[in-house]
Amino acid sequence: MKPDLLVDFSKYNVWANKLIIKMVNEVGEESATKDIVSSFPSIFKTLLHILDAQVLWLHRMQHDHFPEAPSKSFNGNLAQLVEELIASSVSLNNFVSEMTENDLLKELTYKNTSGKEYMSPFNEVILHCLNHSTFHRGQIITILRQLGFEDFVATDYVAYCRGSNPFN
Repeated sequence: MKPDLLVDFSKYNVWANKLIIKMVNEVGEESATKDIVSSFPSIFKTLLHILDAQVLWLHRMQHDHFPEAPSKSFNGNLAQLVEELIASSVSLNNFVSEMTENDLLKELTYKNTSGKEYMSPFNEVILHCLNHSTFHRGQIITILRQLGFEDFVATDYVAYCRGSNPFN
């Protein structure tokens, strides 16, 4: 896989996370923490799960110590969670941006959260991490609909490629 495609997709991840957060902020913290039937019981907990995955995968790829998932000790509010999620998205993008094509093909040896060891090429791990966020952003859209939110902005990759940018 070409490094520039992964870099672009990791930039898309930052962009799409900012968009989803913009919509979440519009419904407010009370709605974001309201229990809804979904994979995770609220928007807040879904965002926290996305943060967990990004942080854990980035640490694995950087061969850092394996940190505790942020959700285990996070006691902040929605604004603090949003700040950490965007910071982790930017860190992931920066990491991917520094990788060469050879780096992307190298094998990463890592342990899952149960301690089982695996090996995967970096490009597959990065795609997994980015796709994971996309999957859960879709769940957040569904929760937003259940909360009555109607002012959706497209978070699709094609919208990003077309240059849609509500932050200008």
